[in-house]
Amino acid sequence: MNEDSEQATPEDDEIEDEIEGVKVRGKKDQIERLKNERLMHADYTRKTQDVAVDRRQLAADRQQQEQIEQFKQQNFQMASHLQNIDQRLAQFNGIDWSSLETQQAIALDNQRRQLQSEREQLRSALAQRHGQFTQWQQNESAKKLSEGTRVLQREIPGWGPELAGELSKFALARGYSEQFLANLSEPRLIVDLYEHYKQSKTREAATKKPVVTQDKPVTRVEASKGRASVDPEKMSTDEWLRWRNKTKRVA
Repeated sequence: MNEDSEQATPEDDEIEDEIEGVKVRGKKDQIERLKNERLMHADYTRKTQDVAVDRRQLAADRQQQEQIEQFKQQNFQMASHLQNIDQRLAQFNGIDWSSLETQQAIALDNQRRQLQSEREQLRSALAQRHGQFTQWQQNESAKKLSEGTRVLQREIPGWGPELAGELSKFALARGYSEQFLANLSEPRLIVDLYEHYKQSKTREAATKKPVVTQDKPVTRVEASKGRASVDPEKMSTDEWLRWRNKTKRVA
């Protein structure tokens, strides 16, 4: 063995890499295993967070739905009361006011006026509640749209109008409705659709026949058996003399 040769040390088999912003050194298989473990941990963490977010969202949606039902029930009660007032006011139309004593007529007229005032208050309150509910619905729609877009931009690389159009075509071709992509209140459905879209593109690329390019034929250069076409003006003096003598002999 050559005495000048150096024996391989364990450090020679080690590589240096960066994992989550931290430089580490070790054998290649150890580094790869550590990377995979970190990726699995990150994936598990993300899924756990997603489950927690989904649970919180589910609880918030349930509470919101209960509030909506309570709001609708209150509106129903107010509308029923308004209908009852209208029926009572209609009874005054059948009264023969001329046959009533003055005090009796005054008392009935006061009742009618009180019912009319209560009726106007109820109508105004119902109109106001309807406006508030409409505004709340618009705000919630805008909020869900913004949250849905934020999720899609985080989960889908390059999310935008162009990719949304591609997914829309993909969804329509598979029987989804035209309103499917517009339902950003459930962005997870769009993310799942994107995963199917990617798989479809991968299968399409795998089954696509590669374009065969025709190789240009190689031109073989062979020595000519006849006379070579040489320009005498480009020859040196010695070359010209040899060429001249050869020409004379052939002639």
